[in-house]
Amino acid sequence: AGFVYALKRMPMSDAYAISFVAPLLITALSGPILGERVGRARWMAIVVGFAGVLVALRPGAEGMAGAAGLAVLLAALGYAVSAITVRVLARTDTPQAIVTWLMALLALGAGEIAAVAGWVPVAMAHWWLIVGVGIAGTLGQYLITIAFLRGEASVLAPLEYTALAWGLLLDWFVWRTLPDAMTWLGAAIIIASGLYLLRGESAHAEAEHP
Repeated sequence: AGFVYALKRMPMSDAYAISFVAPLLITALSGPILGERVGRARWMAIVVGFAGVLVALRPGAEGMAGAAGLAVLLAALGYAVSAITVRVLARTDTPQAIVTWLMALLALGAGEIAAVAGWVPVAMAHWWLIVGVGIAGTLGQYLITIAFLRGEASVLAPLEYTALAWGLLLDWFVWRTLPDAMTWLGAAIIIASGLYLLRGESAHAEAEHP
């Protein structure tokens, strides 16, 4: 809901640039929730990543530090909590069960709870878009669940940053907009921090399993 709210009020590439703080949040939450050790170097990378968020949002200037920017941060936090939850559930549940319940609860929350106050009947011309989003979202969630269950997070997680490229292409070809220099700088800081964390995860895994 937060990400959709933001997309209505800012370019897609800007929203994705800010949302890349999610891997940093996953690392920060893995300590208190999963009991994983988060060392000083990782915390420094997390702090630097959040500094990149501030650069992109530019609070106090004519930046994105309004409701839309905060909505993206809320969406990133929700994504991080979801990823942590999947890691816990994967100990006992199958990928099919995880995705089925996730989609069911999304439908309940978005269709019954969030939308009821301002419900507008869906026009027939829009149904194919809604069905397409549902199919693509379900397939994507299933594939990413399978990927993280079978592959190494340090190898797979950097691929999430390709979302910025897709956002840039769509922004340009559909709306003819591109991020400004400060958004580029903030995104670069966030991505660099995330890649540093992933590099550390990879080195740690190799040390444990040479």
